Amino acid sequence: MDRIIAREPELSVIQAFIHRPVDRPRALVLEGASGIGKSTIWLAGVTAARQHCPHVLSSRPAETERSLANLVLTDLFREVSPGALAALPTPRRKAFESALLVGETEEQDVDPRALGAAVLSLLTSLAAEGPLLLAIDDDQWADASSIASLAFALRRLRSERVLLLLSRRVDSLPADGATPAYALEATLEPQAVERARIGPLSAGAIQLLLRGRLGIVLARPSLLRLHEASDGNPFFALELARAFSESGDPTAPLVVPPSIERLLAGRLRGLDRETRQALLLVAAHGRAPLSLMRRLGVRTRAIDRAMAEQLVEASDAAIRFTHPLLASTLYQRARAEERRAAHLRLAAVVADPIARARHLALGTLVPDDRVAGALESAANMGRARGTPTAAAELAEHAMRLTPAGQMDDALRRGAIAARAHLEAGNAGRARAIASAQLAHAARGPQRAQALILGSALEEPGPAVALLQDGLREAASAPAIRAAIHARLGDVGRFVLGRDRAEQHVRAALRLARRLKDEQLQVR
Repeated sequence: MDRIIAREPELSVIQAFIHRPVDRPRALVLEGASGIGKSTIWLAGVTAARQHCPHVLSSRPAETERSLANLVLTDLFREVSPGALAALPTPRRKAFESALLVGETEEQDVDPRALGAAVLSLLTSLAAEGPLLLAIDDDQWADASSIASLAFALRRLRSERVLLLLSRRVDSLPADGATPAYALEATLEPQAVERARIGPLSAGAIQLLLRGRLGIVLARPSLLRLHEASDGNPFFALELARAFSESGDPTAPLVVPPSIERLLAGRLRGLDRETRQALLLVAAHGRAPLSLMRRLGVRTRAIDRAMAEQLVEASDAAIRFTHPLLASTLYQRARAEERRAAHLRLAAVVADPIARARHLALGTLVPDDRVAGALESAANMGRARGTPTAAAELAEHAMRLTPAGQMDDALRRGAIAARAHLEAGNAGRARAIASAQLAHAARGPQRAQALILGSALEEPGPAVALLQDGLREAASAPAIRAAIHARLGDVGRFVLGRDRAEQHVRAALRLARRLKDEQLQVR
């Protein structure tokens, strides 16, 4: 088999299923959510079986083909030799040719018994030559007439060497109950049916997938964010990565691309206004405690309706969406003012100061010095708590909401954001912020501060050059000069030599004593 990322256990199950001695009909059912990788594993099994089985009959029906009679049978037997058909008794051959629209048989009513018997004869004949694999991908979309004929034949097999390889999208079975799923393996003895649940990929496997398919490598914070949103689903992860902001801006909302939105939007249609507003609060929060929903005035019946539609579930006294992308889709489809209102409602009731600050930021559109100051405080708290990713997001919101003309505040908040990004492992975003600050800072102390920030992101050689520029810009700001001298005393050892580095240390101490800066003197 071609290499498939992080699916070795599932591929081993398929290999064992195909190569195990066959003394009776057996089935392997691959089950999982849409986009989880079932079809990829199913196709690998079909490819492997072609090296082992004389005959491999396959079909890949689509949802839009459910109403087309005998379509799966047509797929499965499209390559059966004319000789095999000619060997059928005439009533069976005519029923088969008429049902599958092959040969020159005029269209006529098909006797289901004759068609089922024809399928039985063909399966028996083909299995006599060696193991026969019947493979159906997404069997929940198979047409009922094909499944009825196959089930008729399978029930009458005894020791024939017939293998069934089925894949099934367990989250997309038709709501009207008109599905043939489970009908084929139900014809076999329970011990002859194996099931393999295809689960999510790890964050590391998603990174390998993105690098192999799209040629991109995400910074760890961005990777973890994408992995959480996709729930480890490779299809969703690929689609999200194609739309993912290359800037890595943590304040940017997750954009659900149209390919996924179309898939999920149908599940959100028909919600009444009360339920939709309740779900928007859950989506904005992420995992809303029941007690919090009560404080927000959300009525139980709104949650009950969403649970009945399997959109949300209750776990550990909290409400969350059954899949993260359902939350993202609902959130994205809401109007901007609705999203802001939901976040402000949450900001009024959540207890954690960092969470409260985040909701306050997401609920505020125009610059507001009071909100920006609160976000800066929360960002510093986040760094102190050891949560740099959250701190970086809050600091960037603080930058966004800093009123025009308050450049010193914007630079300070940008420095917090850049350093938090660096601590979180997102050096690319930290450099982008530092470069923007350097481009917008006025000559003098402001530019010196931006140069200090830029130096923290560079190797010793470039860092020393930036700091030396900073000394010239900070001629009128002794506190900034002291900080630069201290930094040169540290990083300068690798570039300037020990003696010159110690000169910078002594200069920093002199300025610190003059400024009575005890913290800098300790450094």
